[in-house]
Amino acid sequence: MAAQGAKVAGPSDGDGAAKTGATDPLDVGDAFAGKNLFFIGGTGFVGKVLLAMLLDRYGDRLGKVWCLLRPPRDGRSPQQRFVSDVVDSPVFEELRSRWDTESRGDFDAFVQSKLVPLGGDLTLEGMGLDEGLAEAIAPECDAVMNSSGLVDFNPPLHEAIGINVEGVQRVVDFCRATRGQALIHVSTCYVTGGRDGVIPEDPDIVDWCPQSDDLMKGSFDFRAEIEGCVRDIRLTEDDADSTHLKSRFVETARAKLRAQDSDPDNAPALRKAVADERARWMNGRMIDRGMERAQHWGWPNTYTFTKSLGEQVVASSGLAAWSILRPSVVESSVTFPFPGWNDGINTSAPLIFMSLKGHTKYPTREGVSLDVIPVDLVASAMIAATAALLTRRHRGVYQVGTSDVNPISLFRMVELVGLFKRDYYRRRPRGNPWFNQLAAWVEAYPVSEREFRRTSAPAVARFGRYVSERLAG
Repeated sequence: MAAQGAKVAGPSDGDGAAKTGATDPLDVGDAFAGKNLFFIGGTGFVGKVLLAMLLDRYGDRLGKVWCLLRPPRDGRSPQQRFVSDVVDSPVFEELRSRWDTESRGDFDAFVQSKLVPLGGDLTLEGMGLDEGLAEAIAPECDAVMNSSGLVDFNPPLHEAIGINVEGVQRVVDFCRATRGQALIHVSTCYVTGGRDGVIPEDPDIVDWCPQSDDLMKGSFDFRAEIEGCVRDIRLTEDDADSTHLKSRFVETARAKLRAQDSDPDNAPALRKAVADERARWMNGRMIDRGMERAQHWGWPNTYTFTKSLGEQVVASSGLAAWSILRPSVVESSVTFPFPGWNDGINTSAPLIFMSLKGHTKYPTREGVSLDVIPVDLVASAMIAATAALLTRRHRGVYQVGTSDVNPISLFRMVELVGLFKRDYYRRRPRGNPWFNQLAAWVEAYPVSEREFRRTSAPAVARFGRYVSERLAG
């Protein structure tokens, strides 16, 4: 679903969706004219691209966008963090250059007039916003866009619930006070969990889990499941504060301080070490409990489990209008802000990085395909979906992927990594030319899991442990 063409096909129905019956195309620019948005997740991979794309294509017509971000821990203000992490990032370079070339005035002043950073935190009541500020913003806000979330596959349950579920509830609560009562929420297409085959895009997603067809009707109640998770968290915290475990934490902390040649009787150092031991124990227990709950209901990990619970919070919210955007694996950009942009080392970037550093064998198996979606297409889809939401011509759920028309197999991905490495070293202007030519011929290639474990990284790790044990003995 793309916003670049400024025309999007008409409406659909579903819970949370309008039923206008109109068939004329949606003008995205008109939808955003004079509208004010509240955006959460602006420092993320998708968020940066979305904000730059909004300004690039609709900035002259758009009202303002309040951007919620956590205050940095280094003493900077939220505004300073927003400038350094977002506005000064490579995503905005092309837009800034065009403004300078066209002599359109002060680019920084334009950005400041459109993007307003606010310090806040989804894990805090009221999203950490000053109550007076929230009351001032809400009546002026036409829609809320939430692309935040904890994306680790197996995080501790208390962290995942705090952001992916309770954080979403706080966003919903804020939406209820806004003029538009409209929310677009970014989830993941993998909320379908372990279900195989074709799964209808049924907008009635409340009290659904991947095992729904195999369970007695009514067995899964998402509200009861959230309450059960919160109860698990509180019980685990109570265990962590028991005298038995406190004593163990102190004993372990003293031993580690002695091993580090630190004074185990130094009160500040001991307090920190004990707190670290408690956090380590809590995280380990919470990771296990999250996985147990997720896999019981048919989700493969805590991430997809809690993202689905967050969807159900939205779908049961009673807001005037809501949409859920479900992207697949978000990949480097196709064209915007420029081809190949990625924010750090994620998605396929680690594969390419390892290949450039000499890794050659990648475990794959036949018949496994991936669904990857470029980040600029995700941002474009979110913009178009928000325009539909603003005009009440939206769907309840949008799937944003590519595998229905352009799937990629694991074998093909490894081949492309190899081809990239060959081209990279052939064109490399620096370094030893003989080494570059040799490296160009040492390409990545797919192997079976058995061969990978026998001859690649796992074998090297086993040999390293063997040598270490021998030397220690």
